[in-house]
Amino acid sequence: MKLAVLLWERHRRPLGNLRLCRELAVAGEKLGWEISVVTPGGLLHSSPREYRWNGTNWVMRPFRGADAVYNRVPHRRFEAQPSFFSALEQLRLWGTAGWNPGFFSKDQVIRSWLARPDLAKRVPGTQLDFEPYQLMSEGDRWLLKPCDGRAGEGIIEVHRVSQNTWAWRWQRRGRVSKDRGSLERCSAFVRRYTRGRHYLAQRQIALATWRGHPFDFRTLWQKDSAGRWRLRGVGARAAGRDRMTTHVPWGGRIAHPHQALEDSFGTRAEEILDEVLKTAASAVAQLDRSQAGRLGEMSIDLGCDREGNVWLFEANAKPMRFDEPEIHPAYLDGVFETARWAKGHLTGLGESEGANRPPVSGRPAARGVPQSIRD
Repeated sequence: MKLAVLLWERHRRPLGNLRLCRELAVAGEKLGWEISVVTPGGLLHSSPREYRWNGTNWVMRPFRGADAVYNRVPHRRFEAQPSFFSALEQLRLWGTAGWNPGFFSKDQVIRSWLARPDLAKRVPGTQLDFEPYQLMSEGDRWLLKPCDGRAGEGIIEVHRVSQNTWAWRWQRRGRVSKDRGSLERCSAFVRRYTRGRHYLAQRQIALATWRGHPFDFRTLWQKDSAGRWRLRGVGARAAGRDRMTTHVPWGGRIAHPHQALEDSFGTRAEEILDEVLKTAASAVAQLDRSQAGRLGEMSIDLGCDREGNVWLFEANAKPMRFDEPEIHPAYLDGVFETARWAKGHLTGLGESEGANRPPVSGRPAARGVPQSIRD
């Protein structure tokens, strides 16, 4: 069987996570899978083309079809391009299966969870639309998150430190800056910083700590060949000193989930970890239901406060790499299981029967059909 990984293209070179594609090529060879890289430009070309790994380089060659397509387009701005939607339409016309139509939006995820009462109680107090001055006036500690953000980029943390003074800090390109001042000055900063970008506000949870550092959890989920959601792994991440997130490239540290919980809760660790995983499983099912069953993988970020209560934070449609040695190989094998499910149950890139297709605009889809598809 053959799996095509959908990336982007610049200067006739594939752009995206090529390290992952190489790892899939190696893992796939052992399982009888061929791996290629495709791009919207290549799929829409008058003679569709792909890239294949020859052990040293990615070599362009004619595209002869695939059993499934795995969407790993690296940026939201690329998925907003007309050529991306035209490529989805071309895949649908060819009858090529694929999964995960695009990145999640944070407000989309939160709305889905709030629609289910047992999950709504796990979501920190959230305002999907807010006015900065009014929000700051309420006191408390708030995290302001860009709905199109990733890895903590662009977040703002605000809290009141005295009757007339507010403190805030923000993260940009991995660097944390901070300031303090009056309510008027704080709200003016928030308006200026968030202008032109949709943000939501969430009450900040005082997380449990491991070795003195707040930590949270990342859980990785994939559908198996029968379409059942499977947990591929769970990891704990502790924030670095004076950091706003637990993102490892920005100073976070990898911890073992059970050991991190034992550090704060002793014998309650196993009970709390079970609750984390049950909550994550319910969150995955709810998101998949809201997307008409089109999703094939995701990661769920959760945390627990200092009393052991479990909280839902975020979901990612294109999970970042898990560096734990037992998780990444399971993820690679899981990609091929998900591909088998997609081939048998989806049409186009993540479209289940009766699901709404994305609008097609821009360049018309190519008319030529690869030889292997015609056959």
